[in-house]
Amino acid sequence: MSRESVDRFLTWLLLPAALALVTSALTLSGRAYTGLSLSEDRVVTVQPGSPAAQAGLRPGDLVLPAGAERSTVLTAGALERVRPGRPVELRRIRDGVTSSAWLVPAPLPESERRFRAFLFAVASVFLLLGGWVWSERRDGLTRVFLLLCLTFAEMLAQAPAFGSPFVQLVSDLTSLAAQLFAPVLFAHFFALFPEPVSHRRSAWVLRLGYTNATLLFAAWVVCGAEGLWGSGRLGVLLPALLALPAVHFGLGIVAGLALFGASFTRSRDPDTRRRLRVAFLGTVLGAAPFAALVALRNLAPEAPVPGERLIVGSVLLVPASFAWAIAVHRVFDFRVALRAVASLALVVLAGCAMFVTGEWLAQHWWPELGRDVSGVSLAFLALVAGLAGPSRPWISAIGARMVPIADEVALGTWAPSETMTRQGVEPLLAEACEVVRRSLRLESCAAAWADEGGVHVAPAQRLPTLEALSPAFAENVSRLDRPQAALELPLHEDDRDVLDLAGVQWVAGVPGAPTPTVLLLGRRLAGPWLDRHEIRELRRVVQVLGVSLENASLRVEARGRAALDRELEEAHRVQLKRLPRRTPVYPSLDCAASTLATESVGGDYYDFIQEGSRDFTLAVGDAAGHGVPAAIVLAGVQSRFRDEAQRARHPGELLEALNRDLVALEQPEKFMGLLCARVDAASGTVAFSNAGITPPLVRRANGVVEEWRDSGLLLGVSAEARYAVSRFTLGPGELAVVYTDGLTEAARDGEMFGPERVAEVLGRVAHRRAADIVDELMQAVRGWATEPLDDLTIVVLKQLSVPARLTDQSPLKSGIAASDT
Repeated sequence: MSRESVDRFLTWLLLPAALALVTSALTLSGRAYTGLSLSEDRVVTVQPGSPAAQAGLRPGDLVLPAGAERSTVLTAGALERVRPGRPVELRRIRDGVTSSAWLVPAPLPESERRFRAFLFAVASVFLLLGGWVWSERRDGLTRVFLLLCLTFAEMLAQAPAFGSPFVQLVSDLTSLAAQLFAPVLFAHFFALFPEPVSHRRSAWVLRLGYTNATLLFAAWVVCGAEGLWGSGRLGVLLPALLALPAVHFGLGIVAGLALFGASFTRSRDPDTRRRLRVAFLGTVLGAAPFAALVALRNLAPEAPVPGERLIVGSVLLVPASFAWAIAVHRVFDFRVALRAVASLALVVLAGCAMFVTGEWLAQHWWPELGRDVSGVSLAFLALVAGLAGPSRPWISAIGARMVPIADEVALGTWAPSETMTRQGVEPLLAEACEVVRRSLRLESCAAAWADEGGVHVAPAQRLPTLEALSPAFAENVSRLDRPQAALELPLHEDDRDVLDLAGVQWVAGVPGAPTPTVLLLGRRLAGPWLDRHEIRELRRVVQVLGVSLENASLRVEARGRAALDRELEEAHRVQLKRLPRRTPVYPSLDCAASTLATESVGGDYYDFIQEGSRDFTLAVGDAAGHGVPAAIVLAGVQSRFRDEAQRARHPGELLEALNRDLVALEQPEKFMGLLCARVDAASGTVAFSNAGITPPLVRRANGVVEEWRDSGLLLGVSAEARYAVSRFTLGPGELAVVYTDGLTEAARDGEMFGPERVAEVLGRVAHRRAADIVDELMQAVRGWATEPLDDLTIVVLKQLSVPARLTDQSPLKSGIAASDT
């Protein structure tokens, strides 16, 4: 199973966990009280005056469900699912004598119900913490942390009662697995904490722990199944199966604390040691008493434990200490802390108000309704805990609106000004570094690039000694497709020493820069990692920076007239590199594209952005003018297209965002035509918006060629322009042609090639591959023209199979017919 599949499974695992907690909370008021404590089917304690005492049960009795002939390990939780007021017949075996006993469960006493509600709240905190951390970072460390939080939540919250025997069996096995694997996950987490770097010394300990937990789980299942459907001879193993999990649990907790102590000893950074010290103390004070209690309850269930309920509550010190070690440093800015409080205050206050209202109703007015209201409030808490992590981006956005920060810098919206681009490479890099430093709250940030003169550094705040980096470092790192931690890179020893001395934590290559360029990010107080949102925003910054550096480089080089030809040739090479290296490949859709520039750099372009396994976004553009000015406009629009394509809901919204950027330049001569389309390869559906390029053509299976004339204003003309979305669906053998006006406006003695001749060519070659169709159109227009050609681009989409789903098409504005083949 791939890492992406595992991450997707763990994300969806939050949903059943939250639903289980919600179900448990809603049924809390209907739980029964028996006053009976069992070790499997053996009575351990009986509370005086309880329903168990009234039924005549005593410590040492063997209690079986009515009709059962022997003890099993899978029927121990049967009494947990009884209902108040409903008598339950039991078989009582005392001193070898079997008799019947009728147990009449009572409603939960108020003290017991509140204690279970407290345990439920602690379980919800674990679910909230696991989901929140998982939403920020996904690697080996956080995978284990999420599973650890889920197992603790399962152990603390009482499992709900299900009506289906099969679902109840699955629930019981899940609880058993949580108890057996929790200590191993605890040790595994601290083997990786604070950074997911594996150590051989701990690997064998973890393998032994997982093997032991798996064997114990299998032994319980086998003994339980044999007890239900076999002869019951494996019942002699029950005492061992009761004792071994306690030893296993204790050893796992001790191993985890030992590994945590080793991590603390290895740490040399003062800030890291300070955070580890608090987390270590909180873990020892919270986990050690809880582990001792679990072990004692398994080895000697009847032994009284003073302050047992306080010990269970002390487990909250574990997440609290990690919250301080991570979250306090993450919100060290008071305004950010205020934003976080504002985001969650309303939700927390609503849940608390509901619970307090339920408690008041239960005590003073309507006990049954009050208990139900309290259960609903706990269910609301569980639902919030399960959804808070996955919905963190929306919660953060709400907090940003409630508590705006005036000097906050948003990475995703940064773009260099035209003035900064004209100043050259070094000021542009300095501005980018300052934006990254302020947004991510880094101690420092610098940019390094390599050329024939060696490595150069252009920081807003200079990191020392970076000039000693080798040119090979910048060249290799600039090829990275995403920011990475410096520790994870395979570097030369000298380069690693330079980065360590400068305090560089992460490196990010700048794609598209004319020379190998990297951003070097220093330490941060918010914690030793970048979350997923920050990595995504940083990738956008380096993409925009790469285009800006390319434009700045073109400007600097264009100032030297003697080198103009060489500069234009280099720009042509860069422009070709920015075109997609291959078209999207799908079994149901054939795609092909080609562009022809009449000068060294052209004003036409096309691009594909694949967004999933079945769809992609297509762009075909035509900038006003020719040569370098048009190429500069194209470079900026292409960069913004790749950014906005990931966020826009439909092609019209994408064009509107690009249009606003061009209008903001306040240079009326910098306008362009652009068509954007979302293509669903499986269904053959094409949804497009057109900003002024020639209408696309669709050739149907019957030979009719449709011209889709829906269009809007050119980009860069008016900030108020809106772009409608049109849709058509391609059937088997049908094709669409998206092209710029260089194709139809090619002239011979004043007569243009026109869409009619395009339709004629399609009629001859429609049965061939998309690439062949593009080549035939190119050859036809070259053979036709006797006057100089304009820049032109052609994209062909051909449906190969029956679409998975047919959709209604919007009416055509007009059409032209072509003869069938």
